[in-house]
Amino acid sequence: MFLVINFGTKGRGRPARERECADLCNLQRCRAAAIVEPNPLDLRISAMRFFLSRLFVIAALTAALPALLAADFRDGVDAYKRGDWSAAMAAMLPLAEDGDARAQYYLGELHTYGRGVQQNFEEAARWYRAAAEQGDAQAQVQLGAVYDEGRGVDEDDKEAAVWYLAAAQQGIAQAQFVYGRMCSQGRGVTQNDHEAVNWYRAAAGQGSVPAQLLLGFHYGGGIGVAQDVVRAQMWVNIAQTAFASSAAAGVGGDYELTEEQMTQARELARICLDSNYEQCD
Repeated sequence: MFLVINFGTKGRGRPARERECADLCNLQRCRAAAIVEPNPLDLRISAMRFFLSRLFVIAALTAALPALLAADFRDGVDAYKRGDWSAAMAAMLPLAEDGDARAQYYLGELHTYGRGVQQNFEEAARWYRAAAEQGDAQAQVQLGAVYDEGRGVDEDDKEAAVWYLAAAQQGIAQAQFVYGRMCSQGRGVTQNDHEAVNWYRAAAGQGSVPAQLLLGFHYGGGIGVAQDVVRAQMWVNIAQTAFASSAAAGVGGDYELTEEQMTQARELARICLDSNYEQCD
């Protein structure tokens, strides 16, 4: 008679995961649950797909952002032009706080004139400076005026000259004229009539009547430039075409022109205007 001893070999060779599952629950139910070890490659592919989908969304939003901001800015400008100051403020303020120099300039304007907000020169100066430091030419002109007049800041001719010059170098006729005056007067800068004439000429070439009249005055008196009474009268004539004023006729100094010189001055003025200020010298 033989004694048969069962050493528990049944189940040998089964996967360890299956044996563990069998200890906890019915083997059939465990298999039905389809417990499978994740494939590392599949995990990497899924992660990459997730990353690319989010990247696409971010790229789409980034591409659309400038258009959205531009639309908000246009809405603000339109509101400003029609005198809806509250709407202009609502549109411009978030943009200005996000660093938009154009919106910061408009915030300076709104605070300067008390439009849609209580008038506040200090706040206006702060916004003008924020925009000016980013290179906004109009804000630079206004910041120059702020220091020139002491609005919301201590009056400072040197600081005013710095910002007028910055705007003048960007081609703003108003700044070119004012900076020319400061050079002529030696206010905030070293007195220099020749430099003044150069800036008057730049502004005059953009149609600035005050600059044209002062340029005539300098030519008539030989101040900062060789005296030329015909050229002086030319600039007076040009100014009169845009700004009919009998007072302008006296600009240029105490001198008398012959009829021939007057005719020459009129012809030079015509050539200058016809050339869009390219042939005025």
